[in-house]
Amino acid sequence: MALSFVSTLGRLPLSPLGLGRSSARCAVRPRWFASSASIVDNAITENNVMVFSASYCPYCRQVKSLFNELDVDHTVWELDERADGDDIKGVLLEKTGQRTVPNVFIGGKHVGGCDDTMALYDGGKLLGMVNA
Repeated sequence: MALSFVSTLGRLPLSPLGLGRSSARCAVRPRWFASSASIVDNAITENNVMVFSASYCPYCRQVKSLFNELDVDHTVWELDERADGDDIKGVLLEKTGQRTVPNVFIGGKHVGGCDDTMALYDGGKLLGMVNA
């Protein structure tokens, strides 16, 4: 019991029903947010194509397959396989307003999810962004 209490310290409060994080935004961010935000910012800056993904997600698989087929060098973080995955999702939500994965960045700019990435490809713009 004490272990589960300790593991939630420093995280956003649960909703009143205890079903997840509160949707209310706090003026003061938890301590973990700064380090997670730094990790996310570094990943986006250091990788031309950065995909925040979940291993079980079919839309993520579609985006990863597209980049593989196009032989585009890309970095993938499977958030469901990372201890800090939920924290990273929180940072991405605040940064992009997007709750879902995949969450794709190209050249440091937020592209969006699967539909957005596929639309860029279908419109002939994706490779231009990657190679810019």
